[in-house]
Amino acid sequence: KSKQNLSKIIEGFYQYGIIFIKNVPVPHVDVLDIAKSFGYIRETNWGKTYNVKSYADANSVAYTSHALFGHTDDPYRDPIATAQISLFTKNTTEGGESTLCDGFKIAEDMRVLYPEYFELLANTPIHFYLKDNN
Repeated sequence: KSKQNLSKIIEGFYQYGIIFIKNVPVPHVDVLDIAKSFGYIRETNWGKTYNVKSYADANSVAYTSHALFGHTDDPYRDPIATAQISLFTKNTTEGGESTLCDGFKIAEDMRVLYPEYFELLANTPIHFYLKDNN
């Protein structure tokens, strides 16, 4: 909670694009307090916070314990999210592990190894939309 720790957290985020904070006292921390340290909190139709849970009758793979492949959350939003904070508390099901990937590193590797595909990716407008079972 010290300003020095907060400074390191924000610096790490801006340098690497991702940070991990371990041993957070779950019932006592408010993820919005962490988010406010970074700046303005943009509310969506989900609200300011959203609890991800697994449901038997899920209308999206996001609400199951199935693996999610690399993706970007809510790219259909305007404006798109600039940062996302996930507070992982307790997994009571099998599966549902979280994976992360570095899209900027992937793009840079494509630019070097497959420049024609990188140009196609970088210069092709893509329109996103939300689609689920409903």
